[in-house]
Amino acid sequence: MPLGLLSLLPLHAATDGKRCALDVWCINYAPNARSLNRARQIQANIRQQRVLAVENPKNNIDYALYATESLRKHYPQATIYQQALARHDKVFNALPDYDIIHFYCHGKTNIEQPLQSLLELADKNLSLKTVLEQGKLNARLVLLCACETGMLADLQRAEEFVSLSTGLLQAGSAAVIASLWSVSDASTMILISRFYHLWQQEQLTPAEALRQAQVWLRDSTPQQRIVFFQALLPTPAVTELEAVLKQDFSHPYYWAGFGIVGV
Repeated sequence: MPLGLLSLLPLHAATDGKRCALDVWCINYAPNARSLNRARQIQANIRQQRVLAVENPKNNIDYALYATESLRKHYPQATIYQQALARHDKVFNALPDYDIIHFYCHGKTNIEQPLQSLLELADKNLSLKTVLEQGKLNARLVLLCACETGMLADLQRAEEFVSLSTGLLQAGSAAVIASLWSVSDASTMILISRFYHLWQQEQLTPAEALRQAQVWLRDSTPQQRIVFFQALLPTPAVTELEAVLKQDFSHPYYWAGFGIVGV
């Protein structure tokens, strides 16, 4: 439960110069003990895996389609709202009916007006104010593949840890995966694809699956990434991604941006 400005830091990436915290520990974040206990209660009561994916509403994120295809590999019955279909009312009204909610869109933290922090949808934005005042979730996990969705929305009241991720936790999700900074489209697609594989195929907890996915993104070779995606995507898609998969993702900018709030 990081307090104050510590909430701005990816503590899982802290290092002694030889290894990082996530090499040793699996780290979950929580705004307070009450939220953590509530998240545990929600988790214990969810048994299904109904999946909603909101993909690239503004058509302005590279590689979003590949991440959705990786998701579909594990959840063939997933409901997917792509681009223009990802309208505010349609998405918002659907949220209570799903256990896993995947937002692959841009987000923005509003420092001066925290409740106006938002996720971009096709027609209008989904704000933190709407989520807190009108939202009712019953989700195992909300995954925000968006920029700065885990960042504090009010630096003057940092001890209260106000963000989109904690707002969604309060609205009824057991866990939220979100980013602290403007993340790379390429590394996010690879990280999230690996996360779903570890969570569903290896039956890990979300926190452990995220930890292992981050370590893998940091340490894997280009050939290991290519082989991984060959099992997920059609050959033409892997060919298109080959140059991306050969990039160096060892810098913390690529793998440390995401953290998990809740359980």
